Amino acid sequence: MIGDTLADIAAAKGNHVPVLAVATGRFTTTELRQAGADLVTPDLKSPSPITRALIGR
Repeated sequence: MIGDTLADIAAAKGNHVPVLAVATGRFTTTELRQAGADLVTPDLKSPSPITRALIGR
């Protein structure tokens, strides 16, 4: 799952789904990481190889 809130991370984790958190909302990369996101990126402007794999590009 890809999300940008702590609720997104909780929902994914509650359903045993890996989550990529994107810090495009009000939460920082640190907050998203501390909430348990599997991967955290500041944005999707320049996707890393991992991000490209997750979104199929």
